Amino acid sequence: MRKISIIVSVLAIVAVVASSCSKSCICTRYEDGKKVNSLTVSEDIDRKECKQLSQAKRRGISMVTLGKEVTVEIKCR
Repeated sequence: MRKISIIVSVLAIVAVVASSCSKSCICTRYEDGKKVNSLTVSEDIDRKECKQLSQAKRRGISMVTLGKEVTVEIKCR
């Protein structure tokens, strides 16, 4: 359930950001310090808005191992 809410929130951010202008923004998800996946948020977003999408380290549910609690960090550049 929590995984679904994370996905929905990322999609909501993408929808809000889609109306901006500039270069693409790539967000990378890390679990316990290891790269899990990357997502191109938008072709039209400025760097300031892109960096604001980053999320500090926090405890969360793993996308790789269902049910496992890991440290999650999202870095956008």
